[in-house]
Amino acid sequence: MAVCAPAGAADEFSEFWKTPLPQGTRGMRILLQALSGRDVKPITDYLLAGVVKVSRKSDRIIFQREDSQVLELGMGTSYGADLIEDLEQAEQKAMKKAGPQAAQIVHNLSAITLEGQRVLVDIRSPVEQRVMLPGSGGWFAPRLKEIRLRDLSMEITERDGHPALKSIDGLVAVVHATAFDLPLEIKEFSAFKDEDNSKHIHIGVKNLIPSPFRMLFGLPEIISYDFIKQKKHRSR
Repeated sequence: MAVCAPAGAADEFSEFWKTPLPQGTRGMRILLQALSGRDVKPITDYLLAGVVKVSRKSDRIIFQREDSQVLELGMGTSYGADLIEDLEQAEQKAMKKAGPQAAQIVHNLSAITLEGQRVLVDIRSPVEQRVMLPGSGGWFAPRLKEIRLRDLSMEITERDGHPALKSIDGLVAVVHATAFDLPLEIKEFSAFKDEDNSKHIHIGVKNLIPSPFRMLFGLPEIISYDFIKQKKHRSR
């Protein structure tokens, strides 16, 4: 699908890309939609058309397209300043919700690369990243205790007509249940909002039962969990 410049944005983006690439890959846009559950803004859609790598260096965001064109946006551009501010806010939000380990992961995120349908996430760290999450689920109630990241990658796809991620590698959620910890490999993820603005979230977890027993009993390799987060309505 061709991507045309949004109304009022053509002049702004003409100084960024030397030539538009309307038939370029849409992988970065699909990734963004699958993670956020929201449609991207037209101006972002226009910017990401054909982009196969997004990286961060100091105070610059660098976009590389499949035709080898490179675009650097710094604090001197309005869009670049907004992107850098968004990253700083994401780091602060991670700190507030999950502590310094989570904030450090956001800070160390250096690049996202698209290789065909495969997405590679580069985090500046040679070791596994672990985020211990606060909170207590009680003696019987399970709770999400920890997130582990290492060599994170995934494939972009569609699920029920919506952007989605599958074949995720390098992402483990540790659930604490009663007296033991249960590490769960996250293999699928998607999110979208319906017409009522309720958010639908899908998570696919690798079945812990060994393959021979799964085949014997006809059990799936991936166990699906689906949630709906309804929009809160203000009382009058």
